[in-house]
Amino acid sequence: MDVTINTERIAFLARNVIVSLCALDATQSVQGHDQAYMSGTIDTIIHVWYSAFLTRDIVQYLEERIQPLLEQVRHHLDGKTPDTVLEHTWKFSGGRGSYLRLSLPVVRWNYVINSLKTPTALSYQVAKAQMQHVTLDPRRRDAREYHYSKMTDSPHLRMVYQRFLEDGMLLPFGHSRLDFVYPNGALFPEDIKYGYAESGSPLAAWGVLDVNKTPWAAENDLYGKLYFFLRGVIGNILHWLGPNEIGLCFHNVPIRTLPSRLASGKYDRIEVSNVCGREELSIRDTFQLFSGHLKDPADNPHATLMTWFVNAAKEPKDARGNAQSLPITFRLQLLYNNFDSKAPASHQVFTLVHVPGFIDRYFTEYMNTREFEQIAGESGMEMKSENTVVDKWAVRPKDDDTMTDHYLYLSSPHPLIERCVEWRKRGS
Repeated sequence: MDVTINTERIAFLARNVIVSLCALDATQSVQGHDQAYMSGTIDTIIHVWYSAFLTRDIVQYLEERIQPLLEQVRHHLDGKTPDTVLEHTWKFSGGRGSYLRLSLPVVRWNYVINSLKTPTALSYQVAKAQMQHVTLDPRRRDAREYHYSKMTDSPHLRMVYQRFLEDGMLLPFGHSRLDFVYPNGALFPEDIKYGYAESGSPLAAWGVLDVNKTPWAAENDLYGKLYFFLRGVIGNILHWLGPNEIGLCFHNVPIRTLPSRLASGKYDRIEVSNVCGREELSIRDTFQLFSGHLKDPADNPHATLMTWFVNAAKEPKDARGNAQSLPITFRLQLLYNNFDSKAPASHQVFTLVHVPGFIDRYFTEYMNTREFEQIAGESGMEMKSENTVVDKWAVRPKDDDTMTDHYLYLSSPHPLIERCVEWRKRGS
């Protein structure tokens, strides 16, 4: 399996590379089948990505196993100008020969190589103060209170989220934090302001109901459940990596530049993030940039281009990009994340049951005004009538969900109107 990943923010790229190296190193290591070693690798991946502080064991593992891999590149940078682009490939013996390839200009290579290191002057106390300056910023109090207002019917979520803001640790609520005293170099100082915004909850990337089903003694500790949920997900990935081969290619370029880096590469699946929904790219631009890199129907009739629209259904615009006005009744019900839990029960039920119908109709109107079907035809593409990779509305409540499930949805960081549109080349 070959996977190409483009991340425009260098801090995110560095963390992606670090956790990927951790995973690949674990599967090729002589200790690869040792449960304690694998468990430590899983913890390392979780905390490097989500937590502001690390234990001595995690820091030692990163220094002994991952930093030497990064240092392999350093001597190649000598004498090069900052904008010189260099490519490096790490090869691993796990499976049939996995690899990780990274192409960066010298100045960004220096960032990645040094991303695990923290200044000696950055003590635990100083780092925690820096973190809380962001997470508990008085200027963001209104935004935090709005986020909390969605948790009125799930007060336990307020408690676990508040603790996450205070200590920056993704751990079960009652788990000791005493050993986590080493600032996470992958977060400090450049990335800390991005990782802990109101929308930066660790829950934002995962299905809240799936997380809530995770067995855990503290039933209402959703972050504790997330910790064990992630241990299961990462453990399954490491188990899969053992006998299988994967090639990871990372890029750090603007999305419009990416196709030139792909050469003649063809893919079974291409996933474009919310750039279409944020109006950074039109759907026509997306087809022009990426349809040529999607495999032809003769090679793979299931090849799919996925485009995400996170907020399009609540940002009405006509085909020229001009704002439209929504009917008052629609605005009052739009959307789950504006749901008023103090409203009468009859209004709550109406909102939860009927708003999806409004959203479906509005997104259809959105696609019509933006001429999706016509542009797809001109680009040799067509929309799938039914999604085959993920649900069209992947993170909104289902008809058979309970009211408790609905409250969890409403309390989550998801906007609940994320729409995935899947495309294929004509003729498939």
